[in-house]
Amino acid sequence: MTTNPAHRYRRGFWNGLTSGAALAATVAALAVGGWLWRSAGEGPVAVPEVRLALNQRSDVTVTLESPEPLADAEVRVELRGAVALDGYAGQRELRWSTDLDRGVNQLTLPVVAIDATGGQVLVEVTHGDKGRTFVLDVRTAAAG
Repeated sequence: MTTNPAHRYRRGFWNGLTSGAALAATVAALAVGGWLWRSAGEGPVAVPEVRLALNQRSDVTVTLESPEPLADAEVRVELRGAVALDGYAGQRELRWSTDLDRGVNQLTLPVVAIDATGGQVLVEVTHGDKGRTFVLDVRTAAAG
């Protein structure tokens, strides 16, 4: 069976575009995820931004770096604005406890921009009386 080259090109283009957008989202989150464990006295930090295709799931990975193992750390994910997590319809906040290893820990979230206005994903990790927060602005590729 022969396939029209133009059809193959279009399919390859859209697959590449989708993969590229997902990779860009992952790279953006990875590049700034280490901010999570900065001390509170270091002053304000610019909020990182990721651009996603409207109404399409993109896996966004946040890197959590811990100087020591943390047993039973609490992770809270809060969604602000027009963003959602694929598979968690209607839920604006998720909480769970987990053990974090010393060094790099990764949290991959299936983020969907559900409106052109975008929003924010907040990830908060607490352990005992210590805690850090990571905020990621989510914009749509169509938004200026």
